[in-house]
Amino acid sequence: MFAQPDWARVHTELARVGVTLKLLHQEYVDTSGRAGQATMSYDRFCRLYGEHAAVSGATSRVGHKAGRSIEVDWSGPTMKLLDPTTGEMSTVY
Repeated sequence: MFAQPDWARVHTELARVGVTLKLLHQEYVDTSGRAGQATMSYDRFCRLYGEHAAVSGATSRVGHKAGRSIEVDWSGPTMKLLDPTTGEMSTVY
């Protein structure tokens, strides 16, 4: 049997800037490995987190009208968006 992470903690950590499932999986492997427990693969970790999020309602949906907004899955602090018409760069979060 694989060591089970605290899925609620995983979900909370994912809300922090710069935190990814890959990083959380590595922390899980390091911690469980030191304790001598069997660990699951990254693929299984991601699948089980997805199941947790679906069952617990940990996901959110943001309504928007097509063409009026853009959403990007980004874990860094900020990024730049270029307006191709004006050449203006905007900082986005």
